[in-house]
Amino acid sequence: MHPLFMTLAFVLCFPYGIGSYRMEVMDADSRELAVPPPMPKLRRRHAAWQIWGGIFALGGLVIIIVNKIHVGHFFALPSVHAVFGILTIIGIIVQCIFGSFKLAAWEDAVPEKVHTWHGIAGLVVFSFAIFTIALGGWEWSAVAAVPAVIIIISAVLVWLATLLIWFFIDPESASRTYQQIV
Repeated sequence: MHPLFMTLAFVLCFPYGIGSYRMEVMDADSRELAVPPPMPKLRRRHAAWQIWGGIFALGGLVIIIVNKIHVGHFFALPSVHAVFGILTIIGIIVQCIFGSFKLAAWEDAVPEKVHTWHGIAGLVVFSFAIFTIALGGWEWSAVAAVPAVIIIISAVLVWLATLLIWFFIDPESASRTYQQIV
C-alpha cells in the first residue's frame, strides 16, 4: 500500500499541482492558446492538487510506519530511501505552510507577490521525491528487478515532463498573448 499511496501523491497529484498554472493555458486539442481561467481559480486548483498529494503522501508515510512497527523494524537504521523520504515529507510540510501564507495574502488582496521562492522550492522538493522513488526502486531491485526498473524509469519520466511544463510554458506570457490575439 505504501508504494500505491506514494505513487498517487508523486506521480498524479503533485506533478499536476506543480504544472496546474501552466497546463491550463494551453488547449490540448488545437495546440493553441486557450482562454486562461482566472488566477484565483488556478490558485484553488493548484492548492487542491497539492492538498490531495499531501494527503496521499501522509497516508503512505503512516502505512510504512505501521508496517515497520508491526514487523519490528521501526528502530532499525533507516535506509537512504527512508532518509530522503523524511526530507521530502519535511519539504512538503514547509511548502504547505508557506503555500497557505501565499493563499492568505492573495485572499487579503495583498498587491505584491509573497514568498516568490515557493515555486522553485516546490520543484526542489518534487525532485527529492523522485530521487526517493528511484532509491526505493533501487532497494527493491534485489527482489523484483523488472518492476523496479519500470518504477525508476517512470518516476524519472514524470519528473522530466513536470520540469518541461514548468520551464517552457509560461502562464503569464500565454495569457498576454491570448489577450493580444483577442
